[in-house]
Amino acid sequence: MIINLKDYANEAQFILQAAKPFIIAQSINVLDEIKSDLETGRGGGKAFTWETKRPMKFKEARDYDRRKGTVIPITVEISFCSQFSPISRKGNDWKIDRLETHLKLFRDGNDEPVLHLHIDKKNKDQRGPHLHMQISEECTQRLGMRIGVPRFPFGFLLPTDCLDFALAEFFQDEWGQTQTGAQGIRLIRDAQKARARNASIKLQAEWDKITNKTPVSILQDCYLGDDLRLN
Repeated sequence: MIINLKDYANEAQFILQAAKPFIIAQSINVLDEIKSDLETGRGGGKAFTWETKRPMKFKEARDYDRRKGTVIPITVEISFCSQFSPISRKGNDWKIDRLETHLKLFRDGNDEPVLHLHIDKKNKDQRGPHLHMQISEECTQRLGMRIGVPRFPFGFLLPTDCLDFALAEFFQDEWGQTQTGAQGIRLIRDAQKARARNASIKLQAEWDKITNKTPVSILQDCYLGDDLRLN
């Protein structure tokens, strides 16, 4: 996978800024750190890891699951680890060596999450969809079996897109209202659409190439190529 980190850093600063009202005060510095770390890393000209040094915690969520009635309040944490390496000394394109985002859901301040999901890209020799989401093996281990399947095909992968997903899922009305007046929303929209378009072109090519399997089964075990662009 390939990404223009200059463009992505510009996109990331806007969505991270828009997310601030949904982050608890103790995690605001985490948000600021990841913005700074991305700029520092890409400016160094060598491979680097971009990650949350500790999880970023959302405020309590009550706007999810249904439009009317009450729901059990939950707290969401998001963390990620990404690794990039430069393709050349000049230019802004970088190779994506790793992308992994974790979402944990907690109830009533319990230390153990009620659900732990992670979203990542597979290596070429692994099974499953290239871009996928799965229940963490840490969750299943508590129930007596460490297992990483099923892996569900997922439409996005970058940490900021996963942040967008979590906010849209757990703060549906409020996040929608925030986006309406957010700075850079057009830039974010265009970048997300480009990612979806690039992945769909690659997937269509796989479907056209493999004619003796169904599109669903092809999607469930496919690799969309090292040259897949995420912006």
